[in-house]
Amino acid sequence: MKNWFGPSSSLSYLGVGLELAGTILICFFIGYWLDKKFNCLPWLTLVGGFLGLFIGLYQLISQFKNEGKNDSN
Repeated sequence: MKNWFGPSSSLSYLGVGLELAGTILICFFIGYWLDKKFNCLPWLTLVGGFLGLFIGLYQLISQFKNEGKNDSN
């Protein structure tokens, strides 16, 4: 049986949240930097933010799928 409220699971979920937020912020700032470089504000900033969101959610979903596979063993 899995311990859902232990310290190790809390840190695991905190890491997942930080990874999601970090991915979004990094892609957002890359888009902002490209906007400044090519003088086309706000389009690449928006693309970078959405790209970071999609990448972060993909990582989140794949991590939970892998965790579910490990729990069934």
